[in-house]
Amino acid sequence: AQNFSEMWRQMEERKRLNAAFAHDLRTPLTVLKGYDEMLQTSGDEQTRATAVTMQRHISRLEHYVDTMSQLRRLEDTRPVYRQTPLKALAASLYESGTILCERAEKHLSMQNRTASPALSLDGDLISQVYGNLIANATRYAALQVELCLDETPEGLILPVSDDGPGFDKTSLEKAVDPYFTREKADHFGLGLYTSKMLCEHHGGWLRLENTGPGARVAAFFKSR
Repeated sequence: AQNFSEMWRQMEERKRLNAAFAHDLRTPLTVLKGYDEMLQTSGDEQTRATAVTMQRHISRLEHYVDTMSQLRRLEDTRPVYRQTPLKALAASLYESGTILCERAEKHLSMQNRTASPALSLDGDLISQVYGNLIANATRYAALQVELCLDETPEGLILPVSDDGPGFDKTSLEKAVDPYFTREKADHFGLGLYTSKMLCEHHGGWLRLENTGPGARVAAFFKSR
């Protein structure tokens, strides 16, 4: 009981520190942004070019602060269970996934292997996790993305697969860690971390694996 109480206290303290850190960063960033806008009106070409570079990094820091605030809200998110028709859920996921895949010039296929007409789930939370998984799959797929819906006696499994290069060893171990990313672009590596967090709030899990040619990320949501 003492260990549990101490762990809970540390978690709450970490949340407060993250919130304070995000809040305290906003003021100096606002000041820097104001000075940067002034520098961009300078008559000196080199000063303007430097100011444009500064603006890009200031925007990245602002995005970072926003993600810290978003993570705190997600940590407090709890599922709202409702009788969710599985056929309608599958159709909604397929429709949104098709739009993303078409934009990325990839093809989406789906297998719905559920039997029950409905399960007690949080459909909005599932859609949020799926959005992260399908975005990652379309980013790394060569041509194909596959969505499955599998029903178990405990709930719903949602595997999303792609035919891309798969996870390297480090990514398999750390891809669900916050802010882990292999990309050089302004990508904060929070999609899989937030998905794992939301799955766990829903009594489930998130698992990553390579499938030979490609990778698969499976999300499980426990039903009531």
